[in-house]
Amino acid sequence: MSKSIENSNAEVYSGTMLNATMIKQMLIENNIYAFIMNEYAGIASPYPLGNLTPVQVIVNAADLQLAMAYIKDFKVNYQEGQ
Repeated sequence: MSKSIENSNAEVYSGTMLNATMIKQMLIENNIYAFIMNEYAGIASPYPLGNLTPVQVIVNAADLQLAMAYIKDFKVNYQEGQ
C-alpha cells in the first residue's frame, strides 16, 4: 500500500525543546500545520543527550519546502543555543 505525499510527514527540525517550540509556533502562525514528536522526552531531558536528540518538529510533506524556508530564516535570525 503506497502513501501519497499529501498523507506523509517530514521532519524539519531536530534539537532542543525550546527551539522546537519556537519553530512549531512560527510555522503554525504561517499556516503550516506542525507538531512536536517526542515532546514528553524533551520535557524530561530538554537538551540533546549525545547522539540522541529526542525532540523533532514534523510537518506535512507537502509543506516541507515552505517550512524549510521559514526555518532557514529562523536560524539566521536566532542562533541555536543562545
